[in-house]
Amino acid sequence: MEIYGSKFFLYNNNICKQMIKNKTGWTLIELLVATAIFMIIIVIPYSMFVKTLKLTTQQYEISKSSIEKLPALEILRRDVETAGFGLPWNLDNKTYSEVNDSISFPIYSSFKPSSFNGSSSAAPKAIDGNIDSGNGYSYLVVRASVFGTSKAANHWTYMYNDNGTEKINIWNSNSISNYNNFLEGDKVIIVSANKRKIAGNSLYYTISKDASYSDTDPSDYGLPVPPVIESVNYLIYGIKGSNDIAAPFNRIDYALYDEQTPSGLCAQGTHTLGRILFNNKTNGTITKSPFLRCVADFQVWFGIDVNNSNKITWTQNLRSYSALEIRSIKQIKKVVIFILVQNGKVDKNYIFPKSSLFVGDDKLGIGRTFKFSEHNFYQTGLGSYKHYRWKLLELVIKPIDLEGG
Repeated sequence: MEIYGSKFFLYNNNICKQMIKNKTGWTLIELLVATAIFMIIIVIPYSMFVKTLKLTTQQYEISKSSIEKLPALEILRRDVETAGFGLPWNLDNKTYSEVNDSISFPIYSSFKPSSFNGSSSAAPKAIDGNIDSGNGYSYLVVRASVFGTSKAANHWTYMYNDNGTEKINIWNSNSISNYNNFLEGDKVIIVSANKRKIAGNSLYYTISKDASYSDTDPSDYGLPVPPVIESVNYLIYGIKGSNDIAAPFNRIDYALYDEQTPSGLCAQGTHTLGRILFNNKTNGTITKSPFLRCVADFQVWFGIDVNNSNKITWTQNLRSYSALEIRSIKQIKKVVIFILVQNGKVDKNYIFPKSSLFVGDDKLGIGRTFKFSEHNFYQTGLGSYKHYRWKLLELVIKPIDLEGG
């Protein structure tokens, strides 16, 4: 038994020695190599994750920037399409005042607001514009009754002759059109439907009570009736809801300007495209809204069809055309607007491949070459225009309220 036990002890002792020998087989170099391999396995997917995250963030900012522009572009489209709505084509010897230059108006242009005022005794122009000779940016002016911010500016109706009796149309209170009914205090103009001439003895009238479906007598609302005006159909457009009215229309200007505290997200050299509403007051106050930020260029082209020749010629300057020429002899068939705008934030890993862009449409044969070096953009460093993406927006608009008369 002792001999057997001794052999058993020696056998197990050899196994332990072998285990110890195997355990000491891992060297420091082997451990370092194993660690390095493990780190590589971890770092590769992490690097891919970081790159994917950066790319996703960039794409998100680009998509966000593009989506944010859509509502503004639709407002601009609507304003141009609606230009001329509710405007008289003949003032019938009445006069009005428009805007003055005493207001604060920091536009990036040499133009003044009064540069686009029409004659106080002539029909107002539905649309106007020009380009600044210094920097080449466009200035756009649109006029309509509906451009005001008050509810009154969205109200309209008509008067008609019913078997010798003049009546005012009151929209059915059960229909959506009921929103167009006038309210007490609304300031309105009356325009003959056939001649588009202001009717009555005043430039505008004040509605004396809320519209009632049971009352269709114009005189009950403070409006003139025959024989003050002829026995024909008349259109009634709301202008404003206050007592201070300077003109029988509302006006909106589009122009580039520099904000006092510009956004740090915009590249040096860009501006803000402003939507400036003149509040139809004799003191010339305005409501200025930052319409689009980070805009590099703003160009407006007018397509004119002379005498319905079905041949469009293009211009950026309507200053020499009268209101009636625009509506008849030299009708505005199209308005094309180009906006060169920054798309997304600065990206140090991105390089814009060009030093200039064509802001226009080759097919229409209109536009100009925009050079970043000529418009105060940084040429080097992180703030350079090269580290921004640029997008050209194009709107082709047909003004629907500029039919000839």
